[in-house]
Amino acid sequence: MIKIGYYTTITFFGGGEVYLKILLNNLPEKQFDSTLFCMRKFPLDKVFGDRFPPNLKLHYIDEIENETSRLLRVIKLIKLFKGKGLSIIHFNGNICKIPAIAAKLAGKKVVATYHVLPHYPEGIPFSERVKERIFWSCCDRVIYVSGAGKKAWERLLGIKDSRKSRVVYNGVDFSEIKMRKGNFNLKKELNLEKNSVVGMISRLHPMKGHRYLIEAAPLIKKEIPDVKFVLSGDGPLEEELKKMVREKNLEDLFLFLGFREDVIEIIGICDVVVFPSIFKEN
Repeated sequence: MIKIGYYTTITFFGGGEVYLKILLNNLPEKQFDSTLFCMRKFPLDKVFGDRFPPNLKLHYIDEIENETSRLLRVIKLIKLFKGKGLSIIHFNGNICKIPAIAAKLAGKKVVATYHVLPHYPEGIPFSERVKERIFWSCCDRVIYVSGAGKKAWERLLGIKDSRKSRVVYNGVDFSEIKMRKGNFNLKKELNLEKNSVVGMISRLHPMKGHRYLIEAAPLIKKEIPDVKFVLSGDGPLEEELKKMVREKNLEDLFLFLGFREDVIEIIGICDVVVFPSIFKEN
């Protein structure tokens, strides 16, 4: 049996966590023994719901991640990784620089998945380039979720002809797809039976660009009089976006649904789904 550790410091629910959910829920139980290293604020309920992987162990890393001394963090992480007897440590993102160094020093195989494109609008600072290059060098295998991501990161870091890089597109859990065009039960629940529906499904975060949809809403209303806008997701920008809607007198046009499990059904009732992100996502 192969022992794998999955390491993440993220404390919100986003696309990277959906990736982790699909991955962990579909590992063959007889072949893999998995441990998830995460913070106590990691959204386990949103990621796994009632489908918690039966062969998955949890190990909280708050104490180590909050250690102010980088040297002590490395020492503690090396001890942790060796103590778990792991063969592979998979970093869900490229932000775990020190843990990746510790994993390499512990003699483990290191895998990292890059979920987003590099975001350095004014050019990457030298110190950041060094950190990114060290992280990349610690990896035995680098997974990019798009060809654009691979090309952008390797160009930024000056990497040519890397044999350890692979493009693996995000998977889709078809067991969860229950797409029913014109889901009238949900439309009725949301009082949208007679409306054209524009939907946006993402975290309520500045990088996602919700404000641009709100600013465009009056123009869309002129062209499509029966339009309604459905925003599904939660996040730090929720109150600010609701205030923006109130100040523009658009409360009758927008529905804030919060975090929802029935994302596929919500997509099914939308005539258009938009994603006005200002961040270079994959």
